Amino acid sequence: MARISKVVKISAQELDRVKENRNRVVGIPRKHLEEKAKALADQGEWASFIDVLVLLVFRVVLFPKVDGLVDLVAIDAFLVYHQSKESPFVAVLVDAYDTFD
Repeated sequence: MARISKVVKISAQELDRVKENRNRVVGIPRKHLEEKAKALADQGEWASFIDVLVLLVFRVVLFPKVDGLVDLVAIDAFLVYHQSKESPFVAVLVDAYDTFD
């Protein structure tokens, strides 16, 4: 949570407070991230706004497991992309391997 909190400009404590566990999938409610994106846009924090928006897109496109929840796998894939600008598909393959292992 500390790594993602720095990128999306939400405190780690707030992320811990709002994270949920639905059907054995842990993540952050999509609605909370959408509200944060709107607040960042209103404040003119465009770099952080784009990071939150990309995270939401990763959730929709790559990891649509639980409706209304951005799970930790999507967050991990986003962090791989954000920090190293590598393809997010590496994280997807790792997640698939861990699931089957």
